[in-house]
Order: sequence, then structure tokens, then C-alpha cells
Amino acid sequence: MSQPQPQPPRMRNTQESTPDLVYNIDQLEYLVSSGKRVPMSRMVIVDEDEFMGLLDDIRANIPMEIRDAQRLLKERERIVGEAQEEALRIVNDAQRRAQVLVGEHTIMAEAKQHAEELLRQAEKARQEEKGRMQVYFLQQIAAIRAAAITTMGTMEATVERSLDALDDAQAAIEQDDGPQH
Repeated sequence: MSQPQPQPPRMRNTQESTPDLVYNIDQLEYLVSSGKRVPMSRMVIVDEDEFMGLLDDIRANIPMEIRDAQRLLKERERIVGEAQEEALRIVNDAQRRAQVLVGEHTIMAEAKQHAEELLRQAEKARQEEKGRMQVYFLQQIAAIRAAAITTMGTMEATVERSLDALDDAQAAIEQDDGPQH
């Protein structure tokens, strides 16, 4: 069984100012994979100074990487917190708007109901007033008719008396003078 050939480590990222932890781990892996094998075992002989140097670099880089990870976690938590606050604000705003709309709907329904009640009352009052006016007008018509009948009766009696008086006056004139032709 042939052993796979060790791959050379990646090139160090020289554009970053912080040491590259992954580069150091790749170097360590390359050191172990390219080391001399101890016959009849799974052991490998590596250069101790090179191995220890890489471990020291890894140890030095871990706190930096952890700080970066912690910073990223805090940033993530901040973003999630802001998103949750924004979501809560949106939900609260939507609830307030819904309450306003429900309140406006309730007010509109109550106003409509009140307006309909006022219209019913006004129609009832109009009908009652119309009935009272009809009764009043009928009473006035009856009173005028009665007054007209009474007045006509009085006028007839006055006319009859006047005619009787005229007849009496004519008769009296005719008796006193006799006919004069």
C-alpha cells in the first residue's frame, strides 16, 4: 500500500496583518506528512525545532483568532439584537395601527348607528308633527266652515231684514203719496 504524497502547504496570506492560523496548521500537517516513517509502526520522525516553532505560532495565533471569533460573535449578536428590536418595533407599530383601525371602525360604526337613530327620531318627529298639523288644519277648516255658515246665516237674516225694511219703506212711500203719474 503506497502512501499518498504530501501536498505542499498553502502559501501564507501576506495581505493580512494577523498571522494565519490555518497556514500554521497546514505547515504542521505538511511537516508530519513529509516526515520519515518509523518502520513497522505508524510513527513519523519530524524536526523537533520546526514542529515546536509551528506549535508556538499556533498558540500565539489562537488567542488572536479567538478574539476575532468573539468579535464576530458579538457583532452577530448585535445585528441579531438590532433585527429583533426592529422586528418588535414593526410588530408593535402594526398592532398600534390595527388598534387605531379597529378603533376607527368602532367609532365609525357607532357614529353610523347614532346617525341612523337620529334619522329615525327625526322621521318619527316629522310624522308626529305632520299629524298634529293635519289635525290643526282640519280643525281650522271646520272652524272657518262653521264661521262661514254662521256668517252666511247672519248675512241672510240681515239681507232679509234689509229687504223687509226696503219693502216696508216702499209700501210706506206708496201709501203716503199715492201714485203720481
